[in-house]
Amino acid sequence: MGSGSSTARTIYVWNNGCGEQITITSDLSDEQCQQLFARLHGVAKDADLVVRSANGNMLPITAKLPPNGPDTRYVIEVLPGSAIARASAVATSAALPPAAVVPASSASPSADGNVLQTLKSLGELIGLPAYKEEMERKVAEMEHRLDMMSERAAQVDLLKAEIANLKMRVNNSEMDNSTLVHKLQREEDRVRRVSHSGKRVSPAEDKALNGGVSGDLKSSGGGGGRSSSSSNSSSGGGGNGGNGGNGGNGVLMRAGASVASFKQAFPPFPKYVFTRETKEYLKQPSFNVWSWEPNEMLNLLEMMFQELGLVAHFNIPSKVLKCFLVRIRENYHDNPFHNFLHGFSVTQMMYGMLHLLQLDAKIPKLEVLAMMVSALCHDLQHPGRTNSYQINARTELALRYNDKSPLENHHCAVAFSILGEAESNILCNLSHDDFNKVRQYMIDLIMATDMSQHGTLLKQWNCYVEEGLEVPGNAAHLCVMMQMLLKCCDVSNEVRPMEVSDPWVSLLLDEFFAQSDREKLEGLPVLPFMDRDKVTKSGAQIGFIRFVLLPMFESVAKAFPELTEPMVAPLHQSLERFQRMQREEEKERKIKEIIASATVAAPDLDRDTSEKPMVNVRKSRSRASVAAADGGDGGSSGNGVAQRRSSTVSLESNRDLPPIRGTTPKGQPGEMSRRKSMSAAASGP
Repeated sequence: MGSGSSTARTIYVWNNGCGEQITITSDLSDEQCQQLFARLHGVAKDADLVVRSANGNMLPITAKLPPNGPDTRYVIEVLPGSAIARASAVATSAALPPAAVVPASSASPSADGNVLQTLKSLGELIGLPAYKEEMERKVAEMEHRLDMMSERAAQVDLLKAEIANLKMRVNNSEMDNSTLVHKLQREEDRVRRVSHSGKRVSPAEDKALNGGVSGDLKSSGGGGGRSSSSSNSSSGGGGNGGNGGNGGNGVLMRAGASVASFKQAFPPFPKYVFTRETKEYLKQPSFNVWSWEPNEMLNLLEMMFQELGLVAHFNIPSKVLKCFLVRIRENYHDNPFHNFLHGFSVTQMMYGMLHLLQLDAKIPKLEVLAMMVSALCHDLQHPGRTNSYQINARTELALRYNDKSPLENHHCAVAFSILGEAESNILCNLSHDDFNKVRQYMIDLIMATDMSQHGTLLKQWNCYVEEGLEVPGNAAHLCVMMQMLLKCCDVSNEVRPMEVSDPWVSLLLDEFFAQSDREKLEGLPVLPFMDRDKVTKSGAQIGFIRFVLLPMFESVAKAFPELTEPMVAPLHQSLERFQRMQREEEKERKIKEIIASATVAAPDLDRDTSEKPMVNVRKSRSRASVAAADGGDGGSSGNGVAQRRSSTVSLESNRDLPPIRGTTPKGQPGEMSRRKSMSAAASGP
């Protein structure tokens, strides 16, 4: 190329993704121009090269190549079929005039400003918009299929829960075993059909089909489901179906605890979108847990972990968190009180306390994680029988844990069995030290829910509060604070509105009464507050609120005054309500006693009228006056004359009334005594 020729032209090109510009003089031949572009492109000088214009036209490389601008750069291409191997640049002939190759960095600023426009043109050239639309369509199809499969998985999950419930009832001998086994088989067939077809089969359709597709739910001891709720629940004999062994997709054995495990390839529950109002309502102690379905509760729990920043901070995979929550739900038994709804309720109250006290910003995330997971796991596989029953009945749990908090030990063991599985281990990305720390926190917190340790822990807490609570600076203070908050959440039902708390009281009494009935049958000691013959709803709650709840909540409120209005005040209101209820019950009891006494005193008039003595009405009235003056009571006291008079008066005054029957209290004359007394009165003077 000549120097400073007035006929020089500048050509702008894209070379291997980089912007370049070449100055071509008029004395450059076509062959030299080809060699120049080959050298720039890094191929052999005899390579077959062309350039493609911005509008997609292919142009030969010649000395007369039309000039262009920075926004219409040519693209250097190697023709298909040419035998070219990329290598280091080949030295060109010595006769080749020096061409001015200017790097993109020295190009004008306007060239860099048009990069995006050029890329857009290139994208349109190779069909990127159409490819993008096609990809979006495929993504939409995949999302639709994923939603359908999620719904299908949720249906399978519900059917498995029904199977687990039937198996638990078999173990508790609540129904005829042969009938239940038949129902069990039918339910398992329905699960198989849903798993294969994706369509839920109704009981009517199931009866019409009368069969099932091939395949089986491989599990140990009768199938995957939640473990038995009987008192002997253990790895050796408490699992669903009998033997509690290990195998298939059913019961997994970890640390001596049988854990319900259902492997699922897709998210196990549908996704819900909650409004901002719902998110704020979830933080309130007045939250109504009765208004939500199980799948909605799973999504609410997932949202709690996200809102607290635990998912992002500990890098918890979404699928692992979903699987963990499903495993938790499946390992709560279908008890009246200690069930998954109770576990959710306690976790929601913990979530509300963390926000109310702003602890999520005051203490480390590791402690927040330990508190939430402990609340969720604190009653896993609760058999519906207390520690006292486990110890007195010498169950497998009591023997395994040497009578020391057998239930709480079992809850911990089941929790870490779930966390021991890769697909449900939300602690998978914690370091070794952090995992051990969370594990110790969970053990300390769950063990603190044993009410036999209540007095000791409350005393320790009061000492720390009097000394001056140092949280999070003092590790001992921090741990006891976490224990006390979980204890408060565990028994927080009376903090909620009456329409929320009242059903819980009835359910707890049902569970207590079922235990006391069983203890009576087995000849075991019965705790007074569980005996249906000695306990009233109001009496039980008055004592519990006055001697357990108020002292504990008021003590915690000394350290956290923010709890006084939303939690301590409702407890006082609940106490007053149950005291009014007790007074009303006492009035009703006295009225019933008076009615019962009057019923016992009334004679039996179910005899034939021919057997009744003929007594003059006027004479009977005068005798009634005498009997009243003598203090007669219808045959139960006084001398013989007064007794005969009162009997005669009773016969005459009640002649036209319907017969009244009633039980005879101890010490009162029975039916035969009254008949003899009446006969004596009839035959008297």
